[in-house]
Amino acid sequence: MFGTGHDARTLLSKVAVDQFIMSPLWFVPTVLIALRWVDLGGSWARTRASLDRVFWTRTCPTALVTNWLVWIPTLSLVYSLPSALQFPFFRRDVLLHSHRDAFGPTGPDQGGTSGC
Repeated sequence: MFGTGHDARTLLSKVAVDQFIMSPLWFVPTVLIALRWVDLGGSWARTRASLDRVFWTRTCPTALVTNWLVWIPTLSLVYSLPSALQFPFFRRDVLLHSHRDAFGPTGPDQGGTSGC
């Protein structure tokens, strides 16, 4: 879509679409809903009922800002690498962030996964 260039315009375009279009519209809400579903014992009825105004006006925006703090610098670095290294580097970062989220300061299974 944006080519394989490593110039500033290409990097900014890739990061901007990823973080300012895809993240708020798809990535962040999808992850939060999935985590909430897990927290609520896999019940879609309870999950749907919990997607209230607070979820959309407080939880999602808070998670989105946190997402930006982590992923804007990470993606800027990943997209600046040669194409052959981008996917392996991205997978490494996902693994590191997943591990940090699962075993962060409070340890696993401390207070749920969705922060809600």
